[in-house]
Amino acid sequence: MLMKKHIKGFSMVELSLVIAIMSVVIAGTLGAAAKHREDARIKATEEKIEYIMQAIKNFVDEFGYIPCPADPTLTFSAGDFGFADYTGTDNPLTDASTTCDTTGSGLREIASNTVAGAIPVYTLNISPDYIFDGWYKRFTYAVDQDLTFIGSDISDMGYIDPDTNGDIVIKNLGMSNNLNEKAAVIIISHGNNGHGAWRGAGGASRITIAGINDTDPDGENSHVLSPLGFDNEFVQSINSANTDDILEYTTKWKLNAN
Repeated sequence: MLMKKHIKGFSMVELSLVIAIMSVVIAGTLGAAAKHREDARIKATEEKIEYIMQAIKNFVDEFGYIPCPADPTLTFSAGDFGFADYTGTDNPLTDASTTCDTTGSGLREIASNTVAGAIPVYTLNISPDYIFDGWYKRFTYAVDQDLTFIGSDISDMGYIDPDTNGDIVIKNLGMSNNLNEKAAVIIISHGNNGHGAWRGAGGASRITIAGINDTDPDGENSHVLSPLGFDNEFVQSINSANTDDILEYTTKWKLNAN
């Protein structure tokens, strides 16, 4: 007589355990993939900033002044997209009355002559892709306007005046001392949260994140909530839980170094 074989199935407890293990494995895999993507965006952003800084140095070597920011609100199809935005005769080589036009950004502090906008990619003769960081948000590019024209004599100040240095202050988050008080140029990626960044596609509206105010590090680097509070002070903080901004700066003497 043939005996019937009884096939034992999984119990509900066993099935629950298997599902729980699979969930942990999948969550870990997805988490690792997300971290890998984020690390790649950070690396791409840092490499872009390094490239832009070198392009600025090359521009200074050739023309003898730092270019003004571009209008950060313009779309790709706009005729002036990616070009340094000037007022006056638009000739910083010869006309000291030429100033940076910040109509598009609204970010100007008269006391220190600090102005901000977008990377002037076409003026720097680099790819328009360098206007964006790794999160496809526009970099913020700020300069001391006193260094954006040559100057015909010392009374005009300008880049050729040996006594004219940058007046941008770089603060170190959590420390009482400033990292630098004579920065000439800064480039800011507003990181993953994008607080304060102009959007990749253009437009006047900047990204705002609830709960961040203008006294927080991300707010200090943008003043998106109150542009009239924009000043010459910015925060550089590496590997901090208080900000995801990536900020690099340079001074006039570094731009002049060979």
